[in-house]
Amino acid sequence: MSAAARCFDPQCTDGPPEGDEPRPRWTDDGDLLCRRCATLLEQRLAELPARRDALRAVLGGLQGAVSAGNKPTKGTPPVPLNIAAHDHLTLMQATVVSWVLMVAEERDLRGPDRNDLTVLTGWLLHQLPWLLAHPAVGDLADEVRDLSRVADGLAQTREQWHRLEPACPDCDAYELGRWDGGDVVGCRSCGCQWDDAEYADIVTAALRVGCVTAQEAALILGVTYGTFRNMVADPDVRLRKVGTLDGKAQYAAAEVAALVQAKEAAA
Repeated sequence: MSAAARCFDPQCTDGPPEGDEPRPRWTDDGDLLCRRCATLLEQRLAELPARRDALRAVLGGLQGAVSAGNKPTKGTPPVPLNIAAHDHLTLMQATVVSWVLMVAEERDLRGPDRNDLTVLTGWLLHQLPWLLAHPAVGDLADEVRDLSRVADGLAQTREQWHRLEPACPDCDAYELGRWDGGDVVGCRSCGCQWDDAEYADIVTAALRVGCVTAQEAALILGVTYGTFRNMVADPDVRLRKVGTLDGKAQYAAAEVAALVQAKEAAA
């Protein structure tokens, strides 16, 4: 992409790159979404069937009784149908079908054999490389995001992002993390992903470079080990435990150095 390129996702906050700044990171030449937005689109498409199942669970009626292994008592009024959940299920299906039809028509392809959301989203995921270069991919990202967020709200669930250390080895941003139930660690800044084994290697490499133990940090700061432990527990002191290596807690050497500078400035 050229230096003036901008992610087509309407809600992307990366904006155009400034000078030599590498953001937004692009997936491949010709793609119209930055790497982060492309990754989120792929993830949300893949998770739509699970969100459909969550909505089905809150539809109401006799589902709760049947799932609990109980038969409804004669004369007991049924639980009212959750109209909002029903309508959103219909919208999810119709939206995905419309994108399948668009791709099949423009590419002269035969669509999926079954009108099941799992099959439809799987088919779209196979077409994602082509979609990422399509002028309407921003609309797709927007619609899939909205479908996911509304579904989570109706099902009273929220996908949680758990931030992890250290900094991303690709873009140096402190944006590594994992979604609930996810099997990969990703960077929310550049979109790169790693499996558990690869992430473990990243952590080990980061701990061997640019980190100090608690004992080393206390020596650098000129305090006792006990005082250093109290500093770590103080929420007003910016001192993160990056991880554990060879059974010893590791702390970012840059943050320890920053504390030394602050201490010297205050003296």
